[in-house]
Amino acid sequence: MYKIDRERFLDLTENHDIPTVPQVEAILEEAESESLSYAKLNSLVNAIHSTEFQAIRDKVLAKSEFVRRKIYGGLVVSMAPVEVTNRCASDCNFCGWRSDNNEMRRISLDERLIVVQVEYLLAKGFQHIELVGGDDVKFVRDQLPVLVQRVRQIMGGSLANRVLFCTMALTSRHYRSLKNPALTASSCGRRLMTMKSITPTLRRVPRLAASMTTTRS
Repeated sequence: MYKIDRERFLDLTENHDIPTVPQVEAILEEAESESLSYAKLNSLVNAIHSTEFQAIRDKVLAKSEFVRRKIYGGLVVSMAPVEVTNRCASDCNFCGWRSDNNEMRRISLDERLIVVQVEYLLAKGFQHIELVGGDDVKFVRDQLPVLVQRVRQIMGGSLANRVLFCTMALTSRHYRSLKNPALTASSCGRRLMTMKSITPTLRRVPRLAASMTTTRS
């Protein structure tokens, strides 16, 4: 699996130094052109405790608006999820789909039903379609590559539309399979959305730990 250096992350958050307004301005200027380091992100979080927080807040919001318009213009994007499967091998305390929730009926939609939903949502004006599944190896391995391509075909190559997916953290091999030319040739792009906790008490993945190891390419 892709890993975060948890110890380094926790060490950084032990720094409670409150930045000055000029320091915040310098960080925001840097954010226009490159990703911020953990240390600088932590510094912005610490600004919450500054006596000049309102001024800092206004600067952060203004810079955020500037960067958003620089990248996206005035575009407003609508996104709708299509829940393909609620099967999940993980056991996250915060999620109703967790594997130990025996009261939930597990369902996986077939391609026909998924296509019906996608066509309906596109007809209603939604531009981004998100294919959603739990930590389900079968979904990622067998369904997702086919569905990404199928939904892209339905969209007809529109530059305004995107196929997104929300599922388990991918191995290098799975991610490469979704980046291959057959899936990326269209002008319709795709993005990976991942929303997972790194807190051990909230996230438990005993059944996946052994089978989903990753080597970097």
